[in-house]
Amino acid sequence: MAKTAGKAVSEARRRKPWVALLLGIVSPPIAFVYVGRPVWAALYVVLPIAVLAACGRSGFIFLPAGWATTIALVLVPLLAGIFVPALVARRAGDAYVLRPYNRWYVYLAIGAAGMLAAPNYIQHRGEWFGFESYRIPAGAMQNTVQIGDFILTDTRDPVNLRRGDIVTYKSPNAHMFIKRVVALPGETVAIAGCKAIINGNLLQEAYLLPMSDDASHKEICDRAPVTLANSEIYVLGDNRLGSDDSRRTGPVPLSQVTGIARLIWYARDYSRIGIRLGR
Repeated sequence: MAKTAGKAVSEARRRKPWVALLLGIVSPPIAFVYVGRPVWAALYVVLPIAVLAACGRSGFIFLPAGWATTIALVLVPLLAGIFVPALVARRAGDAYVLRPYNRWYVYLAIGAAGMLAAPNYIQHRGEWFGFESYRIPAGAMQNTVQIGDFILTDTRDPVNLRRGDIVTYKSPNAHMFIKRVVALPGETVAIAGCKAIINGNLLQEAYLLPMSDDASHKEICDRAPVTLANSEIYVLGDNRLGSDDSRRTGPVPLSQVTGIARLIWYARDYSRIGIRLGR
């Protein structure tokens, strides 16, 4: 009995709160394992992913208060992961007994697993969660979407499009663009005075950024009629004089469309936060 007790005492090692806090900042799962809470470490990883997937795949995140609720549900456990391990370490005091997983190579393995999983997560998160977030770097969609706006796109069924939808798509050189759909598969589209003519009818576009009537714009604004294939759409920017779109690059294959813009979830102008985009 004495020998067993002596072994237990020799394995007791205080969990330092400052170390737990530092690990919580760098890698909360490692911090939870450090203080003897491996189940909490697993929950820290799984719960935010489950919340994002549930809110995204159900469409809840695109509702007026859905995006804010989703962010809160995710941020609370993420922030808890920074501070809770330090609190656990402080409460344990000198009574903590080392577990088999309290080894440097276990911590290293957890960190390596996270680094290996990150690229796959970043590449496929839109498919898994049903939404994606982008920051707008240019003014091609002004005034509907401003430079610096953060938007949410619906990635659940990006080819189920309507005229007027704002879509994100990937160009052949892998650059991402955001434009508005003006013509659908099978339609004939022409551009006159920077305005879209669909099957011979002028499209009413109240969202257009105002522009002056200048003859020098003719080269930018006018395009001969083109009939789209059944797998193509024609996209234009709302800022017709400052947009690189189908007038230059041609129709966009549906296979390149990655999402439909639904919501501005953050903007420097706080009054724009929560603005819904399209349907």
